[in-house]
Amino acid sequence: MSDMPPEDVQQLVSDLCYVFPAVGMTDLSFCLRNENGTSVCFMREGSHVEFPCNGFYHLERDASRYRTTFGIYSATMSSRVQTVPADLKIVQAFVSVANVNRCVLESECCDGKSYHASINCYSNAIRLSGDESAIKILRLIDGRPETVMFCSTDDELASLVPEPVRKVVSEAFAGLSLCAMHEGRVLQSVGYGCASLFKHNDSLPMFNCCRLVAAVRQDTRALLYLTEMVLLPFYIRTKKDELYKKELDLWGPLAKASVYDCMCMMVY
Repeated sequence: MSDMPPEDVQQLVSDLCYVFPAVGMTDLSFCLRNENGTSVCFMREGSHVEFPCNGFYHLERDASRYRTTFGIYSATMSSRVQTVPADLKIVQAFVSVANVNRCVLESECCDGKSYHASINCYSNAIRLSGDESAIKILRLIDGRPETVMFCSTDDELASLVPEPVRKVVSEAFAGLSLCAMHEGRVLQSVGYGCASLFKHNDSLPMFNCCRLVAAVRQDTRALLYLTEMVLLPFYIRTKKDELYKKELDLWGPLAKASVYDCMCMMVY
């Protein structure tokens, strides 16, 4: 897939975008920011999250959202004592600030960017959530950067963690997966993406952005890993048969056999 013409890269990304309308997102678009197609940013027509949160995909037009969430973030960071689990609005503020920082970098046309600030915000959001399984997963993936870590939870079935917490933690993991993909840390991107989809199904379109970044980077290994190790097993686990078939149609008959090999590697 290396050295593809820009128009072929754009077609590949467009093919992978079937996920978005399938979950009801009809206004998401993307832009290849560099002439060589190595950077991509996402855009939506308007805000789809409640004030003062900042959405995952693009910079909100309402600057007061960022001022509010950054104020909560700053107050929490400057406090000597931090209560865990923190109030949900604090966790959401950390994820929102991380989203903004990441979106700014995605909109810049320069290579070799570090997503360190966003990564810290996403990671701290997970720690502040008090979600013990998520904190353990974060520690495992961070501690083994050269290993693919498949970490699952039964939170959705057992209701151990309230859904609003699971959703924001899932978004944070999706953000970590996307940052890792931007930085070329493929194995960690796989681990974070898997954790995100286990935490909440709603993170599917967020995770799919990682595949789009892999495509514009023309990173064949990353795209196959994210698809075979994370996306297809998710479709099977959640019985999303139509999306599973759609994905297989994109890749051909070999995909069906390889996904089962990848599922056998998963650690539960």
